[in-house]
Amino acid sequence: APPFGFTVGTLVLWRIEAYQNGNGALASILSTLFAVVFWSSFILTTRCFWQQTATQKQNQRHQLLNERALIEMLEQSCWAKDHEAQHKARTELLKLGREEHDIKDLTDTIQKKQSQEAGVSVAYLRSEEFLKEVENRCKPEDPQNFDPTFYNLKEAFFYSIDNQDDPMPLGKDRICPRDGRYGCALVDTLSPRYRRKATHYLSWTWKYKLSLVQDALQCLLEELNLTSDDVFLYMCFFVNNQYRILFEKDGV
Repeated sequence: APPFGFTVGTLVLWRIEAYQNGNGALASILSTLFAVVFWSSFILTTRCFWQQTATQKQNQRHQLLNERALIEMLEQSCWAKDHEAQHKARTELLKLGREEHDIKDLTDTIQKKQSQEAGVSVAYLRSEEFLKEVENRCKPEDPQNFDPTFYNLKEAFFYSIDNQDDPMPLGKDRICPRDGRYGCALVDTLSPRYRRKATHYLSWTWKYKLSLVQDALQCLLEELNLTSDDVFLYMCFFVNNQYRILFEKDGV
């Protein structure tokens, strides 16, 4: 089809020529044809424009939905500490046009936020794994009757080793997601099963003995009709970065 400008321009010239030659009937026909061509072209052009705009908006919405899904995938993989899934999400975000440094900043922001919001699972506090950690670090003379306070655990978990046989203070050799420095919160050292977004805030004191805390948590589960895997506690001993508080006197 000839271009719109060519078609309309030709009709105008023919119409003028018809009038000059005194052929009014032909001029009238050409005027009608001109109107039909003009408005048809106008409607077609407008329709194409809106279709193109709608397609662009649909593509933008589709990309936005894909991006949100990938960010959610990245968030879940960070909670799960699934490095393979993290890599996949980051790769797909690159394909959508996100810059590599933006994706790194996004990942760092997600990990920082999750670290700040994380809670320790009641399942961990009542687990054999935790009790063995306590026993391994405190080295009690009578393990069967050993019932430390959390002040006792503070010394065993966070302070420097006395000799080469002692275990490394928990989290001291790990990068903290909150500030990028060595020494992280105890909760950030836990496996994904025991570390999720906090569901409950625990008001307590480090003077409590471990057995008292465990018994109280069992009562809480029974009262709320929940399992130990359902409850993640915002519990200062575990969720605060004790390396900043105890050694740097930073109360944040």
